Amino acid sequence: MINGINEGLQSALQSVVPKNEEAREAPAQQRVEREAEGVKVSLGQTQQAQESKAVEDYRALAQKATLAKSQVEDQQAEQQQRTLTRDQAFLAAAAVRNNG
Repeated sequence: MINGINEGLQSALQSVVPKNEEAREAPAQQRVEREAEGVKVSLGQTQQAQESKAVEDYRALAQKATLAKSQVEDQQAEQQQRTLTRDQAFLAAAAVRNNG
């Protein structure tokens, strides 16, 4: 009879011990999962910040390129105007010489 009680207690103890270990492991596993999720969120935020910075950099470069293009076009127009003025002056002088 004592053997039967011992076996019953042993069996009950063996079924409780794994459950206790699982109970201790569950919070640790949950903590690890929460930390992993936090790392994912942090990485996602970092990536988003890098993408935002890249977009800002691209916009700044595009703005500089537009400004540079505009300046070049202005310089070309000014040069063309000087050329036309010089040519007009030459033609006017030639006309005066021919008529004069």
